[in-house]
Amino acid sequence: MPVIFHRKNIRRYFKTIWVIILLSFLYLNACSYRNAAVKAEKKTEQIKIKQQREAEASEAAAKKLHFNDQTKKVRERMKEDEKKRNKYYNKKLGRSFFSILFGKKKRR
Repeated sequence: MPVIFHRKNIRRYFKTIWVIILLSFLYLNACSYRNAAVKAEKKTEQIKIKQQREAEASEAAAKKLHFNDQTKKVRERMKEDEKKRNKYYNKKLGRSFFSILFGKKKRR
């Protein structure tokens, strides 16, 4: 039965073993840096999403407060204006069947 950890084998393969160990440490170190960069990107994305949600919530609260400060007639007028505005932008953003069918082709 061959002996792996024999003194003669250790002396013969000493440099090869150290090169393999060094390369494995370098590879693991590079992987850890890559993982740290990915984690940092995810964290920044989460922070941006959180800030955006907070901004939307504060804007909605300010709009509601402004709406509640108005008189009844003004509130009704504001509601109608908002409905018209939403209807206009929804039409503008959505494309009709004919504009899709006969619209301009994108240049490549």
